[in-house]
Amino acid sequence: MKTAGLPPRYDENDTVTVPCSNVIVSIGQRSNWGSLLKGTKAETENGHIMQVAEITFQSAEPDIFGGGDAVTGPSTPSTPLPAAGRAPSPSTAMSIRATA
Repeated sequence: MKTAGLPPRYDENDTVTVPCSNVIVSIGQRSNWGSLLKGTKAETENGHIMQVAEITFQSAEPDIFGGGDAVTGPSTPSTPLPAAGRAPSPSTAMSIRATA
């Protein structure tokens, strides 16, 4: 059986630039979306955990994707490791390209 394995392997010379209007990168104990998702179809559980598709990480709003603790909730350091080896599916990239 083939597994993704950790640490992930990558080539710093193999890059892709994806044009977009906003990228939000954050760190913390718990997501607090406030009014950031207001007016979108993106949904949260208890106002903290974003609901996304398991394979694509896409929310109910076609142009909003989530990942990490924002979709799993805070946990121990070892819990998110299996997801770290998974990349979004090709359909995620196709969706981004189709809307760019």
